[in-house]
Amino acid sequence: MAYYQAHDFAFLGNFAHDNAYESAMDLYWESVTHVHITFPDLDDDEHLVSTLKPKVPFAQAMQLTLTQNPTICLQPQYLDKESKALCLQIFQQHSYDPKPLQKYLNSLRLISIDNAPCVYLNSKDQLQAFKSDNAICLALQKHLTKE
Repeated sequence: MAYYQAHDFAFLGNFAHDNAYESAMDLYWESVTHVHITFPDLDDDEHLVSTLKPKVPFAQAMQLTLTQNPTICLQPQYLDKESKALCLQIFQQHSYDPKPLQKYLNSLRLISIDNAPCVYLNSKDQLQAFKSDNAICLALQKHLTKE
């Protein structure tokens, strides 16, 4: 269970410890949809859903989210076409915060994209790349460092 929690937290930028959110998924959901779910009473099964006015357009929200938490790009099958293109762009231009990816790599020792291996840390703690034809993986391999 700890492995899957570490995987989920690393994937979502490890924001689960923020007291304002129940989980990292809550933070991600609110940041991309601008919908916040509140629970009026713990004994009540009814959920109050309040829609917030978007602070920024969706494309801009995704730009901010993906550059700060590029680990989301590791599962492009869950992203729309524009978000996939944005992932490719930020990896090619190296315009993302590398710390979440480095933390992910150091904790799991393997980065896969669409469940296909991309890069890993070998037994000597050196960064190694797998052969790939995935454009996102190739762009990541070009700029990613262990540190």
